[in-house]
Amino acid sequence: MARWLLVTAVGIWKVLEWIGAFVLWIPHVIWVALLWLFRKIVALPALSLGRVFRFGLLGFIGLWVVVVLIGLALALYPNTQLVPLREVEQYVYLNQGWGDGLEAHDRQLYYYKPQGTDLKNLRYDWLINLEMPFQHRLLAEPANMRRFGFYVDAFPSSNNPDQLPVGFTKHYDYDLKENVLDITCAACHTGQLDVASPSTGKLYTVRIDGGQAMHAFTAVEIGHFIPTLLESLTTTYLDPFKFNRFAHRVLKEHYNEGKRQLHAQLWQTIKLFAAQAWNDKRLHLYPTVEGFGRTDALARIGNTVFAENLDAANYRVGDAPVSYPPVWNAWKMDWVQYNASVRQPLARNLGESLGVGAKMDLVAAHGFPIPPQQRYWTSAIFSSLRDIEEALWDLQPPLWPEGCLG
Repeated sequence: MARWLLVTAVGIWKVLEWIGAFVLWIPHVIWVALLWLFRKIVALPALSLGRVFRFGLLGFIGLWVVVVLIGLALALYPNTQLVPLREVEQYVYLNQGWGDGLEAHDRQLYYYKPQGTDLKNLRYDWLINLEMPFQHRLLAEPANMRRFGFYVDAFPSSNNPDQLPVGFTKHYDYDLKENVLDITCAACHTGQLDVASPSTGKLYTVRIDGGQAMHAFTAVEIGHFIPTLLESLTTTYLDPFKFNRFAHRVLKEHYNEGKRQLHAQLWQTIKLFAAQAWNDKRLHLYPTVEGFGRTDALARIGNTVFAENLDAANYRVGDAPVSYPPVWNAWKMDWVQYNASVRQPLARNLGESLGVGAKMDLVAAHGFPIPPQQRYWTSAIFSSLRDIEEALWDLQPPLWPEGCLG
């Protein structure tokens, strides 16, 4: 009986070890201690069965206390990292050359035209059906995404039927044979002001197209978007009840024949996220906390393209986060980026797509060269990059909206 209790406790802790992916060294140390304790107990045959049972029961109860405390920490601590949610009374879309209203053609194109980017093979249907860690609420609910600092419209639109944040869209991946999440330039180059009218007190959300985002997309502290996304994936993978709800929503009538494959696919994506997190931590690539509204975009693009996709020896430290630049006049400039490092417009847009995860083939398996006729394939959609660039030709700097701000 005592041995069974101890084996069960060790098994439960193995599950907790995965949930503690963000504090890897702590579960590892405790896991080693549990194994040592288990061996010591087994090596004491003279110990009475009653004492072994009491010892095992106390250990089991203590373990569950630890489980509850970890669960409370993961459930409550993220609230200290999130943006307070304010109820908006009216959305205002400034006419900066693209017309008025959410459904204006160029605005919809800029917000939701896919560029071919990819976030660790994260399927689009996964994002909209994942639950929050230790909760039943959906991760992608507008209220959640607003608290992460993303900009979400008041209602779905023709190109955004699931009411995801600006810059979140999808494209079909021919290798995976599914739609994947596609993050576009609008996610980082769209601004927004939440302000109260000085005369009426009415709360307006004023959208500034081509402006500067204020989310913390690259933040790795627990409570921000990417860590919460990884927690959602991990708890969905480990919790059979959570996974079944998720699988029914994603697979619908194909649940029975597809659930095993879906479970395996979740694990592959979790490993990709965890591998990057471990690599960034191990190499100390981004020592400066980037936080809300800024990132070291050039360093991240360079590390993604030249190190992750080519040669790990090319990794470089990115310690100069800056705010996202406005893009309404970018097409007029001979050189862009704060350090004037990019000149050709298509190269600039392609670099942005590659940095956000567009797939590319630079080398074959094990670092061997690709045959010349097969080189430089990429999932980046050049026609979309061109369409977005041409739409920006008509985008003007914003004018002060006297109607709502006085």
